[in-house]
Amino acid sequence: MLLVATNAYELSLFSLGARERLDEGRLHLYAAKGVLPRTWEEQAGERFVLDAPGERLAAAIDGEPAELETPLELTVERGALHVLLPRTQD
Repeated sequence: MLLVATNAYELSLFSLGARERLDEGRLHLYAAKGVLPRTWEEQAGERFVLDAPGERLAAAIDGEPAELETPLELTVERGALHVLLPRTQD
């Protein structure tokens, strides 16, 4: 099992999904060791290319099931997300 995320995640039993930052601008690739992982191998970078046997790969994107064509090219797109906040009433 692989997990690819923007920004580093704390992957432990009691803090699954905790992150120190949301604006790091790097991808983190986590590879599970074993079927019920207690430890993960981690790599970080701005681009990953993932390949697998066959033409399609079962995946989940934000928890939603998907099938993706291989090879997968994952890159950081700086400034792609814009957050709109309501105006403050002073």
